[in-house]
Amino acid sequence: MKKKLIKILFPLVVLGILAACSKLADDIPSVPKVGTHNPGILDTGSAGFHSNLVLNSANGIFDCQDCHAVDWSGGITGVGCNTTNCHPSINVHIEGIIDTNANGFHGNFIRQNGWNILDCQKCHGDDYGGGSTSPTCLNCHTQSDGPESCNTCHGDFNDPAIIAPPQDTNNNTGTDNVGVGAHVTHLYQNDIGKQIPCSTCHVVPQNYSDPGHAIDDPLPAEVIFSPLAINNIANNPVYDHPSATCSDTYCHGNFEYLKADAPENHKFAYEDGADRMTGNNNSVVWNIVDGSQAPCG
Repeated sequence: MKKKLIKILFPLVVLGILAACSKLADDIPSVPKVGTHNPGILDTGSAGFHSNLVLNSANGIFDCQDCHAVDWSGGITGVGCNTTNCHPSINVHIEGIIDTNANGFHGNFIRQNGWNILDCQKCHGDDYGGGSTSPTCLNCHTQSDGPESCNTCHGDFNDPAIIAPPQDTNNNTGTDNVGVGAHVTHLYQNDIGKQIPCSTCHVVPQNYSDPGHAIDDPLPAEVIFSPLAINNIANNPVYDHPSATCSDTYCHGNFEYLKADAPENHKFAYEDGADRMTGNNNSVVWNIVDGSQAPCG
């Protein structure tokens, strides 16, 4: 009797369990898809482009660390964000980015990156006004050219009219540094003659990215003399960088004027019997700024 009862009940129990499991299966929600990186994740024109996701994320790029590791090198995904082709400097702007005294100050990064400010556009936009994931640079760089203004890297950051050192591109302000030297004396404090424009000694770029400027031409800046420095007989002035010495420049006495060529009202300046006036051609040391290098003569 028991065996018959078991044979009758067993199928019923099995059917009950199967029915319960079926009901349970109906109540279990399906596993959600990880939709962070849907199609279009690398397509800048797609709504699914990852930059848009970061923009709408509460923690910005730091949410990416959950899967791509704290240093964005790949983590559990095995896909690094900081590869050469993507975001090689993604971890640059973390500590001290706007602190001029910090190692992480963005000016130091730009210096170490060969002065390529154009790299900043990748995150901050072509006009540096703020890209999809980065803040504007123009709240600090208020000049018309933004970060590309001359006084960003040399001169007075707070005065766009002062574009010559101090300070120089290595943050030096002392005149004994070759990058500083007698810039101020020539451009802004020349009491015995007219101020000497930058173009007298340098090829002045019209734009930051011009050939021969910072990006494709390593420091120190080239000295290429023109108009005033090569006036009169000074047709071959020389700047020797190792000794920081200028020689054979018109400005420092490499000139000769003939009395015969002078207007009558100027001939009185020539010594009696002298047929010419010759300058005392001085070789001057650029980074000695104590008055000893520029006597009249």
